[in-house]
Amino acid sequence: MAIAIASTSNVTIANGAGQTISAPAGLTAGDLLIAHITLTEIAGTNNLNSPSGWTAIRSLDQIADTKSYVYWKVATSTEVSGGLTYTTTAEGRNGGALYRITGADTVNPVSGSSVGSATASSFNLAIGLTPTYADSGYLILVSGGGSQTASGYAIATSNPTWTEAYDNGSVSLNMAGAYATRSSTSATGNVSFTMSSNTSNQANLIIINPAQATNSNFFQLF
Repeated sequence: MAIAIASTSNVTIANGAGQTISAPAGLTAGDLLIAHITLTEIAGTNNLNSPSGWTAIRSLDQIADTKSYVYWKVATSTEVSGGLTYTTTAEGRNGGALYRITGADTVNPVSGSSVGSATASSFNLAIGLTPTYADSGYLILVSGGGSQTASGYAIATSNPTWTEAYDNGSVSLNMAGAYATRSSTSATGNVSFTMSSNTSNQANLIIINPAQATNSNFFQLF
């Protein structure tokens, strides 16, 4: 089965100490889940409580007053029925999203991750990665301050077609995400995107490994 970002779900940015992100459509036990969570920093006191059973890809990236986190988990019946409930250590603006990925390596799912940040409206970040395998999955995850929108996601080399999964901005926080698959095994080069106004933002580039065929050796005795 080829790797595919099969569905996504997200919650609108809101004020509070956490939210529940519903399960993406069609989620079944054994699917790979990627969680992208963003929150507003409050005088050094607001952090994500690490969700139980999830593995950090990016445990904390911060620019100005925005923090972002990326986690993965192989879905169980818990996520199928209830999605992900996350909590924070203080009340503040926060939002989150889930990606359901099929055809992924569920033992070693992450080929690589990187992050970059700037204050601009047009971003060109030197956060390129080289995939381990052809036909991998790619995520660009954007977080920042202000009620902004994102567009024009791209990588410099063998740029695939990107699909935007969500683009939420509210008062002092924004988060956006896009996904693609790519046959090339060349380095991606820089990551670029555009925001609707000049603001401080960061972007994560995540590469997801496709499932690898298991080779078996058969011996015949004569």
